[in-house]
Amino acid sequence: MKSKNSFVIATISLCIPLLTLQATTTWAQTKTNAAVALSSFVIQANQNAQQNSLEGLVEAVKQSSISTPLAGSITGLYVKAGDTVKAGQVLMRIDGRSAGQNLLASQAQVGAAQAQYEAVKKDYERQQQLLQKNYISRAAFEQSEAQFKAALAQLNAQKAQ
Repeated sequence: MKSKNSFVIATISLCIPLLTLQATTTWAQTKTNAAVALSSFVIQANQNAQQNSLEGLVEAVKQSSISTPLAGSITGLYVKAGDTVKAGQVLMRIDGRSAGQNLLASQAQVGAAQAQYEAVKKDYERQQQLLQKNYISRAAFEQSEAQFKAALAQLNAQKAQ
């Protein structure tokens, strides 16, 4: 009687993961349907049955990655891999001071590029007037024009950054 009970317990413990796996697979395939049809298995004692051992891995159905558009140092981490989290729960704290400093540096670079552009633009306009009066060569004007276009491109690049 004891071996029969052990056999039934072993059979049940073998079938429960299979039922769970079958139910999960069926649910994943038909999760949009309101009614889910599940397969069923009949478990009964059998003296000629062989014992099998199976291993499995259960993974989360929903998984998310965390990212931020700004650089910073993590000052507090309140969850670890595998923890269940709720919507709105604080996961970590990030010190954004370095992002603020990077913003100020970028704004300063844009300001410097703007000043350089303005200076080159005025020189270019003067060169245009001198070329119209034939006081400078065409080559000198084209060099000034190239500097003007380079300064404009540099300004646009700094603004985009």
